[in-house]
Amino acid sequence: MKIDGIIFDIDGTLWDVRDEIALALTREDHNQGHPEINFTSKNLTSVFGIPPKEVADLFMSHLPPKERYKLMEDCGNHQIKLVESLNTDRTYPGVKDTIKKLAQQYPLFIVSNCPSGYVRAFMRRNKLSPWIMDYEEQGRTGLSKGENIKLVMERSRLKSPIYIGDTKGDAESAKKAGISFVWASYGFGHVDNPEYSIDDFRELHRLLEQ
Repeated sequence: MKIDGIIFDIDGTLWDVRDEIALALTREDHNQGHPEINFTSKNLTSVFGIPPKEVADLFMSHLPPKERYKLMEDCGNHQIKLVESLNTDRTYPGVKDTIKKLAQQYPLFIVSNCPSGYVRAFMRRNKLSPWIMDYEEQGRTGLSKGENIKLVMERSRLKSPIYIGDTKGDAESAKKAGISFVWASYGFGHVDNPEYSIDDFRELHRLLEQ
């Protein structure tokens, strides 16, 4: 593959913190007087990768829009604090070593539909900041994932990067950005007939050498 950069999704691609995030979001909702809102690893799996406001629309539709979006923002802040306080490694096998090796050959980036601050928390928690050149978040720009991929490409003058993700939404975002997509089949979602796929993060080396 002839590429000039690699852009990663986070959740379901680089790590799995569904249990921890479900607990954090549920606690925040209950603390704010909404015991009827409950997040679980199972129901979170289907919404990972979609913008926070859309998650609020699905889980908090009984609340007025302004209230539900503020509550979801508070949940996102609580989620970031949880990420920073994790005391166990939740990255998939080989992620850290593979990223460090890939960074010797390619510029690396992250684009995620996450709250503002989540990517930095992820990088700090996993000591990956030195190897990630740039990143973008839906919570910071308010843009779609495809548009955020384009932003990162423009800032670093990338012409032919690849996007690594685990959901159909990731595949569609890469297509909108006009770049190739690699499906992380071990993640949370399913992609029909992907151009490229990996069953283990460490397979990226083999794929890129083709």
